[in-house]
Amino acid sequence: MKDTALYEHLLGLKAPWSVRRVDLSLADQRVVVEVVLKKGQIWGDPTDATKRAHINGWSERQWRHLDTCQFETIIKARIPQLKFSDGTVEELTVPWAERYSRVTTLMAAFVIKLLEACPTTQAVCTLTRLSWSTVNPIMFSAVERGILQRYEDKITYIGIDEKSHVRGWPTHLEPNGAVMARVAIKAWWAASGPAIIRRSGCSCASAGERAHPSYTHTDHAH
Repeated sequence: MKDTALYEHLLGLKAPWSVRRVDLSLADQRVVVEVVLKKGQIWGDPTDATKRAHINGWSERQWRHLDTCQFETIIKARIPQLKFSDGTVEELTVPWAERYSRVTTLMAAFVIKLLEACPTTQAVCTLTRLSWSTVNPIMFSAVERGILQRYEDKITYIGIDEKSHVRGWPTHLEPNGAVMARVAIKAWWAASGPAIIRRSGCSCASAGERAHPSYTHTDHAH
């Protein structure tokens, strides 16, 4: 089997997508897989079923994929920007990654598993050789999806513990006994979550626990 066909199978690519070439760099320990679109591909216009979308331009994109053995694997492709009849322009969504993501869907799933197993986000960055700015959005999206899937039943008591006092947070937290509904937590997280994650430098769950207004922070002298 050719290397191009191998990666088409590994990525689950189907027409109009295909792998044009695979470049291996032993010095950089990196594999670069170039994915291309079939020439002359026609795209429908979701705003008007009687018309077709026009290609307004192209974007050069790269995504980090699961490693090939010990080699870092990069998927690269030129992605069309489609212009619809109502004047809107939208970048085509690729089948191997979410829109605007820096990693493939399979890589994001692997990162989430590591986040569940590792004690810190930095440990995940070290293992995957991904930057904090890449891992953090994956973590936040995973927590957001999980919160949206929760049932809206009431929670009378919540017990938490503090694990990041070395980062400058208070060393003791305790619940104030308030009765909360998960639907309220959803609304609060949607409004406050991103800013909390940027400030905290720790896991999404820990940041949310510390920052939610229903918790009381008590400082202890060292």
